[in-house]
Amino acid sequence: MTQDHQNSSKHYVQMMAIKDRVNCEAFPDGKPIGDLRDVPNSEFLPTAEENVSMRQDIIKITAEILCSHLDCFKDFQGIIDSKFQHKYSDEMKKKSYVVPLGILPLNENKTSDMIEILKTLHKYVPGSRSEEEINCEDERDDSCAGMRTIPLGGDQLTVERIRSAHLCRFDGDTPEERLEGVIAMVEDFHEKMNFLQVIMDRYYSTNSSRERGTLYQLRNIINRRNVVSDVSKGYHASADFIDLVTECHIITAALEHLNMESPSSECESLPENISKADSETKKAILLQICTAIVDKYFLNDVSQSLNKIETGDQSTASSEDKVFNYASNFTKLGIIRKVAVKST
Repeated sequence: MTQDHQNSSKHYVQMMAIKDRVNCEAFPDGKPIGDLRDVPNSEFLPTAEENVSMRQDIIKITAEILCSHLDCFKDFQGIIDSKFQHKYSDEMKKKSYVVPLGILPLNENKTSDMIEILKTLHKYVPGSRSEEEINCEDERDDSCAGMRTIPLGGDQLTVERIRSAHLCRFDGDTPEERLEGVIAMVEDFHEKMNFLQVIMDRYYSTNSSRERGTLYQLRNIINRRNVVSDVSKGYHASADFIDLVTECHIITAALEHLNMESPSSECESLPENISKADSETKKAILLQICTAIVDKYFLNDVSQSLNKIETGDQSTASSEDKVFNYASNFTKLGIIRKVAVKST
């Protein structure tokens, strides 16, 4: 840079349309599920059935990792379906149909530019009328009857800017002027990135380079220099690193539980001639082992924590193994992250 030639920051907006693989035409747009003021806080907490389901998912992830990395578990591969099925699994398996909509030299940080972005996208809204069509109408229709709203996705900051642009056009005479054809939504990718950032904020500290077993110390040991504390600057690098450490902790827990020295060692806990057993027998044995590992190392403190909450006990045991708790709690979040990624 010189006095006459300084660096400049350019803000452009890239747009694309993605066809919804699940047909949502039968879902009503004008009927909210309920009034948020009447929803109790307990609705946002997992139920007992959801906790049981999450435990089963964690066991399934653990089984998949052990079958992939322990030689003595090779005979169990394919016994448990590692895919997470739901109502729209078949539709979500299909390849996404993406249509590029171009790039606008506009800055979404500016409300005026954000309005121009929404006006451009509003042209793709089914049933949206142009200014010429509205001016040619004998009676102005303000009911938005023929317009089909479409979701406009982004991160939470983009959603906030979209809402600000809507507020600025709130006094428009027609639905098109009020830009009611597009509604803001947060994309699933940003939810995954935020959850990954929570893990990094809680367990990744650049001050722990000399503390063995911490994320930052492990990052330096295996030379993952592209992993930084800010996930947005390297999501895939951070995600791969978190997944790697999570799998290593699961494997280490399994080795200790099964009294094995290495992933290539023989497992005395497995019955002899297990390779000749039928699928149901193999599945029962594998689930029994993985359930014991999960309950012992990763969900070991759930019942204790619930008891403390119910009794109001806020004390901390002096003999508490903080190193074990660090690894156990981190792995718990790491497995939940893997469940969330595989479920979408």
